[in-house]
Amino acid sequence: DAYSCIEAVTSDLNLLLKEPNVFLFDNENTSLNKGVGRLYGRADEIDSLHDAYGRVMSSNKSEAVLIGGYSGSGKTQLALSLPQSELFANGLCISTKFEETASEPLAVLLSAFDEMFVLIAEKYTEQERHSIYQALVSEFDGHFYLLVRTVPNVLRLASSMHSIINDAVEENEINFFSMCEIIKRLMRVVSSQLSSSTMLIFLDDMQWADSVSLGLIHTVLSDPDNSILIKRWEWDIDEILAEDITLNVLDLISAKMNELSEDIRAALKTASCFGIKMHDSFVHDLSQHPDYSSLRPNLMAAIDDGLMELDSDESSFRFVHDKVLEAAYDMIRPDSKDKFHFDIGMVLLASYEKNTIQSTSTLFVILDQINHGILLLQDEAQHISIAKLNLQAGMESLRRSNYTSAYNFAKSAVSLLPDDSLWTKHYDLCLKLYMLLSRAAFSYRKINEAKDAINIVINHANTLQDKLDAYTIKKMIIEVDCNPDDANQLIVTMIGLLNSLGEHIPCDEEARRDISRQVDIATKSFQLESDGILLHVHEFSSEKSDAIMQAYFILVSLEIIAKPQLYAYHGARWSQFCLKHKVASNSLRGIERDLQGRLSNWSVGTEDVKSK
Repeated sequence: DAYSCIEAVTSDLNLLLKEPNVFLFDNENTSLNKGVGRLYGRADEIDSLHDAYGRVMSSNKSEAVLIGGYSGSGKTQLALSLPQSELFANGLCISTKFEETASEPLAVLLSAFDEMFVLIAEKYTEQERHSIYQALVSEFDGHFYLLVRTVPNVLRLASSMHSIINDAVEENEINFFSMCEIIKRLMRVVSSQLSSSTMLIFLDDMQWADSVSLGLIHTVLSDPDNSILIKRWEWDIDEILAEDITLNVLDLISAKMNELSEDIRAALKTASCFGIKMHDSFVHDLSQHPDYSSLRPNLMAAIDDGLMELDSDESSFRFVHDKVLEAAYDMIRPDSKDKFHFDIGMVLLASYEKNTIQSTSTLFVILDQINHGILLLQDEAQHISIAKLNLQAGMESLRRSNYTSAYNFAKSAVSLLPDDSLWTKHYDLCLKLYMLLSRAAFSYRKINEAKDAINIVINHANTLQDKLDAYTIKKMIIEVDCNPDDANQLIVTMIGLLNSLGEHIPCDEEARRDISRQVDIATKSFQLESDGILLHVHEFSSEKSDAIMQAYFILVSLEIIAKPQLYAYHGARWSQFCLKHKVASNSLRGIERDLQGRLSNWSVGTEDVKSK
């Protein structure tokens, strides 16, 4: 309170920096009195935040507020001033922080939405929680299990636990487009149920967010049925570089680190490769190797020097600030960083392979280190070994809807298999890796890469089932890309395949003339079957019927895009095949509703199709 303005504070701080011998001295009894958490000279910015909050409350429309400034200028404290104010007493605030080296940025964002239900469970009454839960169950209907997989804490709102996971669909993949729809509908329901409150989402360090996370944020913000205030901070790098060098926090921290012993600096460099914090288990495993034997005591010394701290549960060593992490990482020469990461990863991998209990999350971290220097792998045996581990990590990432990591693991693995001859020597590995790359690239919204990868699979696949699995992924890509030419090409391929399997699909003109008759046959077939038969059809009776079902599924799905006039004909043929051979394209419980629903739609459109 001794200063009347921020300029006076800045002036005195500059004097301290420029002439420390005059203004700074050692005295154990000297302390700086400051108001903890208090903001100085930010009245206008606080008013702007309050105005934005008022607009969201009055208009029920989402709004984003961007806070810019160089590191250490108080952006985070300014952002947190709103949820700490009386104005926000009835609001709900969730927050998350992105990190430069985080391997799962989307998981970071989803964890914030998941944490929202912990806050709701704590803040709202049982009746209000029940109301929100029932509204979500109603909104997602039979797909509520997808919501639970995305944000498991939603079950905290349930008055009693019950099974909502359908075993037949539990492992279904949630791609980016499904994820956006899930979160959009989730926030729409929560926003409507908490109509007297405003949701505040605070996103820190968004410069490290990946494109998938940004796409999800855009989906939430652009939904007109949500009333959410999103705050983020960023910096203008040109403005920072224009500042006086004495204000460059990074240079000051780097200067301090240069005064440390070589051992402490080596420990800081090692820790910086893990991001803002390094779990104690990695410290333990590395310390068993001669090159890192003094890691722990030197990290403790870094804590004494004020550069690191232990988490509250002492499970991790954490850098006290992003700029400390950045300065530590910058101590590694640019031309040595890949090898620095690689060496850490290989030491950790040797320890990981000895463990009887192997955590997938640990494998993610290890591979992130190795993949930095993946070109340093020497022989084919190493290539294959690391490619298999990347495949394992990529599949698990995709299952967790962590598309960024799945894509990166797949790309790293594929880079180890540049030679087409490896398809002969390691067919299963190549097949799975390129399938993974296509699915991950598709979910990561890299459509052209997804196309290229799946075309490689189609060209090399040597079994009918492998080709059909690849065609199914290609169908998904075409549906999103909405490319009629690609759709028509795959339709021709599927008709040729069905003919080779004995289905005898006629030419387009003949099929158009036969639509009404085929729909009538399928409808009458349903009427002749009892409910019991429809509900107890076999999943697949043979590999051939499996292939025919999959081919029909691809064909009918693509005709919606490219040949809607033939959708009814091939759909009716598909249904007849189901009933004749007692095979199902869906779960046993849903077969009747699924097929009869399709037939109803085809029958309604028959006259329109015939007239066209």
